[in-house]
Amino acid sequence: GGGGGGGGGVVRSESAVELLGMDGGGSEDDDAVAVASSLSAPAPPKPKPRASRTSRALAALRPAANANVFASLLGIAVGLVTPVRDTLFETDGALHVLGDALNIMAGAAIPQVIVILGAELADGPDHATCSRDAAVGVGMIRLAALPAINVGLCLALKAALPPAAVPASAVFWLVFLIEGGTPTANNMMLQVQMFGTSDAAGGIATCLFYQYAMAPVMLTASISLFLHLI
Repeated sequence: GGGGGGGGGVVRSESAVELLGMDGGGSEDDDAVAVASSLSAPAPPKPKPRASRTSRALAALRPAANANVFASLLGIAVGLVTPVRDTLFETDGALHVLGDALNIMAGAAIPQVIVILGAELADGPDHATCSRDAAVGVGMIRLAALPAINVGLCLALKAALPPAAVPASAVFWLVFLIEGGTPTANNMMLQVQMFGTSDAAGGIATCLFYQYAMAPVMLTASISLFLHLI
């Protein structure tokens, strides 16, 4: 096999030399160099097939398909299906023991996230990944701009909806407004630790640090405005 391949290469080389000789273009050394170059030149790469729109959309959504998202969707489904919820979490439910065990495990989630956040901030905010200006800017958008947008949305809904469709409960509108004025949940740290990088975790921890430092003043001011509006 090896000998046959070598013989084929010699035949091709000789044929190429003869063709060059027939053309009469240059010396034998030039012909030999041209033949060697033509035989050793790599083949042009084949163009990659273009991905369809569906494939690109699925690739963009793939990072969101993680355990935390599935757990949230499963919790919503269990909460909406009354028989399943009662079976797991009512004291006389058939699977109450399983539901109680899940509650105990879930009780450790928030302390775990706080420990992770504290470990990331043990040496202070990481300004190499997220600058001070960027972190303060994110905090202002989260604690000032979004509450203002939420207030405008609340007023627009009250003006656009008929009176019968507007909830009369002040608690409803207070919860509606506060949802847009709180800092980012520290569960973000768990998401980044599980599916991100150490640099990303340092940047998220820095953003959370500045938001929580700003929250006592800005969240208090926002809630005071919300109570005045409702």
